[in-house]
Amino acid sequence: MDAKRPSAVLEIADDKVKFMIGLSSKDPAVLYYDERPLPPGLVEAGEIKDEGEVARVIASFSSIKDEGLSLKVNADSLSLVLPCIGMEIYQNVKTSQTVSDSVSTLDVSNVLALVNREAVPGGNATVDIVPDFFTLDGKDHYKNPPIGEKAVSLSVQAKVHTLPEKLVSSYKRTVAKAGFRVNRTAIDSFLFATLLEADPRMPKTSFYVDIGARLTSVSLLSEGSPYSSCVFHYGGDDLNDRLVSLLGLSPLEAKNLKEDFGYDTRNTLYQPILCRGEEGNLKVRQKDLNAVIEEYFRDFSTYLSNAILTLSQAQGTEASRELLGVPIVLGGGGSLLYGIEKLLDTSRGSHPLIRYIPRAVGAVDPSMASLLGMLSISSTYRGSLWDDGHRLSTLTRGE
Repeated sequence: MDAKRPSAVLEIADDKVKFMIGLSSKDPAVLYYDERPLPPGLVEAGEIKDEGEVARVIASFSSIKDEGLSLKVNADSLSLVLPCIGMEIYQNVKTSQTVSDSVSTLDVSNVLALVNREAVPGGNATVDIVPDFFTLDGKDHYKNPPIGEKAVSLSVQAKVHTLPEKLVSSYKRTVAKAGFRVNRTAIDSFLFATLLEADPRMPKTSFYVDIGARLTSVSLLSEGSPYSSCVFHYGGDDLNDRLVSLLGLSPLEAKNLKEDFGYDTRNTLYQPILCRGEEGNLKVRQKDLNAVIEEYFRDFSTYLSNAILTLSQAQGTEASRELLGVPIVLGGGGSLLYGIEKLLDTSRGSHPLIRYIPRAVGAVDPSMASLLGMLSISSTYRGSLWDDGHRLSTLTRGE
């Protein structure tokens, strides 16, 4: 497989569309990143309400000229990140006879096609098939396709990643309306798992919490794979709304105040005014900001605790006990709030808390994690439904 190649990746969030061009490798490097805001109501809790308008925003990425980077891009294809809403993962084992006396790419395609033909229950659609290992003649195990090895039969044990068919169709249709071809799709929790597995700083097993604008997902990840996920409709923009309603700030003031000062409990004699509002008649100090943030996180902590409990209990009684001390890894843009560790300290129980910051060249923002994960899986044999030939049509350095 051709690693270190430019690839385009797209993610549709509730409040914005994110677009990245990077080099596909285990440790991806970002060549270009930009995002476009989405007007309220176009995407709600991961559901695209107006495909035409979202497509119009996505289409703006088809031709990019960045004078500062001397970069010109004409993209007609991309990889698409999908949210883990309604995700179900199934284990499958299939065997087929080899065409000749050694394993070829055709044999790999044939055995994976058997997995893909299996009906998906519950109205879900297959998003990707991720092999755990291949087996030759029921004996030798291989992590990667054993091309060229002598064998009469080839078996695969794989995880089948699925999402609601309606969601998958809507996202693909929207991207197609924007004029792009989708080379590959993957679920964000799988992409988080891939990144964490490659990062020696991160635990082998964790609850990954991705705090978005209006949606927070919690995924149980282990050894590079997601096991289950759930979401709750509460994110960083909900905190902004509380600051607006309780402190009388404008939406922009609320966002800036949250990002600039966060939750600061240092006991200082002098408490300066942080904001006076657009009309200058307010006196917002750190203690006022702290009080609203504390109130918000009382609700957030309840949602998070319930999500972790739900995911743990779904694994069975014995496994749920083993998960009691598994770390919580915080990601997404909402995890950047200053002081968030203190706010979650009393609600996380025995779970250690870790903030995830990507280590990719050109990207240290945790809200980029799923995009980076897509670049990472494109360089290795992770998933099988998609050709990995998603080059940009044109990527040049300007004069």
